[in-house]
Amino acid sequence: MPLICEMVVNSVCAFRGQVFVGGFVEPWHDAGLEHVGWSRIGHAEFTLEKDNTSGYMRMPKGNCLKVLPMQTGVIGYAEQSVAAFFPVDQPAVTFGMQEVFPKTGIAGRDAVAGDGRSHFFLDNTGTLWGISHEFQPQKIGYKDIFEEFLDEKIFMSYVSARNELYISAEYAAFVLGEGGLYEINQLASNVNLKGKELIGGYENLDYDYPLEVETDILDFGMSGIKTITSVEIAGSLPEKCWMSAWWRNDKSQGFKPSPWRPVSPLGISHLQVSGNELKLRLRGNSVEDVELDYLNVKFQTSDKRNVRGAYAGQTET
Repeated sequence: MPLICEMVVNSVCAFRGQVFVGGFVEPWHDAGLEHVGWSRIGHAEFTLEKDNTSGYMRMPKGNCLKVLPMQTGVIGYAEQSVAAFFPVDQPAVTFGMQEVFPKTGIAGRDAVAGDGRSHFFLDNTGTLWGISHEFQPQKIGYKDIFEEFLDEKIFMSYVSARNELYISAEYAAFVLGEGGLYEINQLASNVNLKGKELIGGYENLDYDYPLEVETDILDFGMSGIKTITSVEIAGSLPEKCWMSAWWRNDKSQGFKPSPWRPVSPLGISHLQVSGNELKLRLRGNSVEDVELDYLNVKFQTSDKRNVRGAYAGQTET
């Protein structure tokens, strides 16, 4: 007759007087990492009784990493699937299951947050989703931003009173609010509202980087809006480095920065930044043995009225 405090599981939550868990690190009967389970009503004991109020069920696919309650049930988030579990009384008092995503999971154990009415999660392709209390998923998007952080630990926190979702990776942090997605300079975790103030764990991202490089203004020899899609950096780079594109559409205004994007081990950074004039900035955690040969910038343009001659969509600097 194990109690929840005597069990080792990936995640645990409370739902209507029952303890609901996900991912049995130490097997319980036939249940393992790919299962969710629930205790008897009003008890923290996990025993299989004849009344069937305690039990377990397998996720559609993959190990369960997180369980999070809603008003109407519990959502189980696994490596390769997402499913909703809700109380039923026929043919017996137990839980039923509804597949939300049978073959798509979450980007990490903490890549999900929410309250009793809605959840948000980042899937394992880098796409951000919301789920209502009716278990209906809604695609939010931003895959072009978050797919770069899938190899990092991701932490999400939701402040329902302000309708703000905080998303932190290893070297970047974002907030999704009423005005859309924007980047902040602090890694935020366990964010809550106390009175009118936000409280939680914060880590400042304003580090001093040994390597700081900036290009001259780039317009690629043509007027109109250009969109940089990726940059390939040739040479020897630090172990960790990031790139940002600064842009402006009016010469009377200052340049505005894009979010910093990691540079892959092959020297490639995907940016997706548009502007009439642009500048590229590179920063890294070391200057030792760094040698920059050239940048291969790939870009697109929809305004080709001033293009003369061949247009290849890339340049070197």
